[in-house]
Amino acid sequence: MILNGERFESIKDSVYKNVECCKYALQEKRQIALLGKGQFIVGTVRTVQWDDFEDRVVINTKNGDSKSFYGSEITTVRLIE
Repeated sequence: MILNGERFESIKDSVYKNVECCKYALQEKRQIALLGKGQFIVGTVRTVQWDDFEDRVVINTKNGDSKSFYGSEITTVRLIE
């Protein structure tokens, strides 16, 4: 099945990998760089929870703001050394 020019299976895989990376960062208290909803954010993961139909990730940014993303809104997540 193709959705927005991409195979649905690859979209599912990338959402899963991004959320799992956030869960790992939460457990290990690591900082992440996140690209989602047209924003680039650096911070720490505060929570990862199931919200109705998909995972919801809440990030505390370096400047003290709190940002929330659904798994499907996250384009890329990277751990920061």
